Amino acid sequence: MALAIGFDPGETLLTYADTPPSWATLHAPVLARVAAVCSAPPDAAAYARADAILARHNARLHPRAVEIAAGRIFMEILTTWAAPSVERRSPAALAAFSTFFQQRFTVYPESAAALTALRARGLQLGALIDVPYGRPRAFVETDLRLSGLAPLLDAVLTSVEVDERKPPPTGFHARAHALHTPAAALWYIRQRVKRYRWHPCRRRHGRSDRPRKSSLPLGPSAPPLRSARAVRACADVERCRRG
Repeated sequence: MALAIGFDPGETLLTYADTPPSWATLHAPVLARVAAVCSAPPDAAAYARADAILARHNARLHPRAVEIAAGRIFMEILTTWAAPSVERRSPAALAAFSTFFQQRFTVYPESAAALTALRARGLQLGALIDVPYGRPRAFVETDLRLSGLAPLLDAVLTSVEVDERKPPPTGFHARAHALHTPAAALWYIRQRVKRYRWHPCRRRHGRSDRPRKSSLPLGPSAPPLRSARAVRACADVERCRRG
């Protein structure tokens, strides 16, 4: 059976330079930028309320399964700021927030070569992205386009589109469908404790289920890795396809 591979791109194919895993420490500067473009002059108390709203929707601080779109989050922030014309200014707030982090975006230098090598072996490649704060797909697409990786991915889905964040299986099944691949043939690569994890989707009780939490490392002595350089071990992919 043909093997398809899905990525969680963050810290595997790309990263945000000088940005902590939780963006909570950057709330202050990004909220100041949002306030500037929205003609909203929040006082200290209003900034504190906005910070609390972002913190509540920070999935690293408060893990959640059901996704919440960024538009809803920023409508709440602008409303608590008593900003004029909230609905009209919400898109500008979203853009100010998202482009703040795009300035820090970078792609690992070996990512494109790794994906190209995998595609040369006939593998379908996709991505399932749990976006921070329900970030709109348009900004994810811009990240991938600027990275040069967009043409190398056959299907990209975000948690906003599937309405759930990992680990519930909805996104995994949606990605398998987008890649025209049975879920049992889909493998998933993510960064976890600085090691790559390959998760085969197993069939349970006659249906495909989400990838197991247990993992199969790349190779018998795979060293700690943080980026796509592990994917260069394409011989392991061939071994998995044969096995």
